[in-house]
Amino acid sequence: MILCDNSFLSIGGGDGKYGLWLDSRLEKGISTSTQTFNNEALSDSVKSGERFDIIGVEIWKI
Repeated sequence: MILCDNSFLSIGGGDGKYGLWLDSRLEKGISTSTQTFNNEALSDSVKSGERFDIIGVEIWKI
């Protein structure tokens, strides 16, 4: 599931949480575990869903 508007982009969601959430300026992000992907948070330092600073973003197409 991908959801976006002019203020954010999110990938994977459920129960009000996102597997990956990026702000509109691609400067801050949030990662949490979700039922969609059955994943862990992308970083141990953000398991609580706190925002982290984004250094860079890569987008791939397969």
